[in-house]
Amino acid sequence: MLYNGLHIQSTAYNAATNTPDITQANGYSAAIYQVTTAGYQAGITVTGATVTGGGSYLMLGDMVMVVNGTYQLLSNAIVTGGQTISVGATPFTTLAKANAYLNQRTYTSVTLQLTASTTETASVDVQNLCGGALTIDGNGFIVDFSGTASTNMTVSGSNVTLNDFSVKANYATEFACVVRGDVTHNNGLTVQNTNGDGLKIDGGKLQCETTNAATPLATSNVTIIGLATSNYTFLNLSGKFSCNNLTVTNGIVSLATNAAEAYVLGNIAITNGNYQQNIASTIRISGNINTNGGTFNAGTSCSNYFGGAVTTGGGIFNAGIACNNIFNGAVTALNSSSFGCHLGITCSNLFGSTLTSATGVATLYFGGTSQSYFQGLVTGRYSGSQASTAYFNSGTGSIIGLPAASISGLQY
Repeated sequence: MLYNGLHIQSTAYNAATNTPDITQANGYSAAIYQVTTAGYQAGITVTGATVTGGGSYLMLGDMVMVVNGTYQLLSNAIVTGGQTISVGATPFTTLAKANAYLNQRTYTSVTLQLTASTTETASVDVQNLCGGALTIDGNGFIVDFSGTASTNMTVSGSNVTLNDFSVKANYATEFACVVRGDVTHNNGLTVQNTNGDGLKIDGGKLQCETTNAATPLATSNVTIIGLATSNYTFLNLSGKFSCNNLTVTNGIVSLATNAAEAYVLGNIAITNGNYQQNIASTIRISGNINTNGGTFNAGTSCSNYFGGAVTTGGGIFNAGIACNNIFNGAVTALNSSSFGCHLGITCSNLFGSTLTSATGVATLYFGGTSQSYFQGLVTGRYSGSQASTAYFNSGTGSIIGLPAASISGLQY
């Protein structure tokens, strides 16, 4: 019986120092090198592990086969999990380069860790094609697209965690960051657009890390920085959003639309902006909302729970259209227009604490066919109603000019 067998023994390889030098492998035979130390080699092209701009980056566990002066991964086997790749210096000077590299690889878990802010020159879509656990650790640095107009970041992949992450763009008609996959965030997420809109979650999920199913980590905060009050941030389009505290500077923030869900277990603070545009969704905010003079509108066809105080300063308060609202904390809306404190159209409202509106002018409008239940005192000057119902647990409070039910149309 004739038997042919071939056995090629692998050699331990340090990819950081090219030791032993794989370019010296015998050109007429095959050699296999197993990577025991990850690293970058600028002058070697290994198929399956190439870096944009030249060279190759090899990860711990890679098997490199050298045949007749060519280099390739023995297979696209899953590399050793838990590895960290630095971004911000050679060879991965940008997130775009690191992302393109990972799209070739298969891993159970890997971390991209920024060691410096990056200057991006083209849009990046983090697809996480292999589906392994991908963490992008911003480390206090910024992924900066703002130097090239109309470029931004998209996360369409799932099983992605953004940790202490900041992204900045200069996009007049789009969002600085778009989330389409299932993404977790922790230790701060900051999105800034120096030209247009902020953050959009388009059918995906952006959820905070939690200590259990209902409690986010205290560090799971989101900050949105826009250019002007008219800029939009859509935190949820038909998906899920959650965070601890939400801070918005410049812009209109919508927590949820299109049967989405949004959970904020801390506070919402808005400066030079409005809380509005929520549609047909479930929203739960456990902390306080302060619009600092901006408009508060509970939305359309939403189920809302507001656990803390709602304060608009001089901004308009509107309970929305066809919403079920629970306001557990004090509501203070001191806008001086005739509908400065509007209890909505066909809404069901429960005010568990006080409702305070302006008294110098008539601003307290009881809405159109809304039902409102007041467990605390109501202060304001009556401006009208339209076939609405009001139930007062402790009298009518200090409502100036409140006419009899038969005159106002209200049922007390």
